[in-house]
Amino acid sequence: MFTGIIESLGKIIDVKVDRGNIDFTIESDIGKELKVDQSVSHNGVCLTVTDTNNNHHTVTAVKETLDKSSLKNFSVNDLINLERAMKLGERLDGHLVQGHVDGIAKCIGVSVNDGSWIYKFEFDISNEVLLIEKGSICINGVSLTVFDIAENTFKVTIIPYTYEKQPGELMSDLVSFHDTRDQLYDFYEEKWDMYPDENYVDWLFNDISRFMNNDIPSMVGISDGNIEKMRRIYFFSDKSDQYIFQFVNYDMMIVFSSETSINILIGCLTPRERLQLLTFIHSIIGAF
Repeated sequence: MFTGIIESLGKIIDVKVDRGNIDFTIESDIGKELKVDQSVSHNGVCLTVTDTNNNHHTVTAVKETLDKSSLKNFSVNDLINLERAMKLGERLDGHLVQGHVDGIAKCIGVSVNDGSWIYKFEFDISNEVLLIEKGSICINGVSLTVFDIAENTFKVTIIPYTYEKQPGELMSDLVSFHDTRDQLYDFYEEKWDMYPDENYVDWLFNDISRFMNNDIPSMVGISDGNIEKMRRIYFFSDKSDQYIFQFVNYDMMIVFSSETSINILIGCLTPRERLQLLTFIHSIIGAF
């Protein structure tokens, strides 16, 4: 059992795929104190230590865990929240956390509210029974309080102390992602208001794809820069250029919705590249 109070940040130094499982080796300041067979929360997921070496430890995530959590998206150099199992008889500072993940929620909004940060999440409606107004929830291993529960969304508030304990680079990237996406959606919705029969989201996807591919139609070929950006997604890290070409020209255009494809593309970009994207859109359509 855990509390949802993060004890340490670990850095992933090795990722090995073993059939349907993934072995993660993590470096942290609590690594020297860990022992084989101990349970440790990794971004809220309870995993068993299988090996230790100085300040490194190794854990294995099985297919069921990977399907239900975001661990499958982690790669080398990513940071991960760690918490060792609680001791019975000590104060419980967060709430009782089993480390058995129920599912993945998608962050669909971030806003600043008088010094705190409000995050809005979209979740699978099948998990609705797990949420209670003003109840507790564990997100990435962090104990938080739920409010404003709607049909398939909820909100949590991050206080400055909790926010500052998270990797600054991660938090800045989240804010950059949502700011960029919101600006683009608002801009295209306004521009296409005069064309009610046109789907502005499809046009937005096409224009972001142009930026990703150095303004070259993807049907002609995938630029080296585009492949490099797509390989930032762990799933594509070991895939061939042809596989990525097929994904860009088939899956993103036919299998996925334009909204999902837009999220994938913007998520591949760094904060600096997202600013360049806004400049590119400005150059081909007009001012924001």
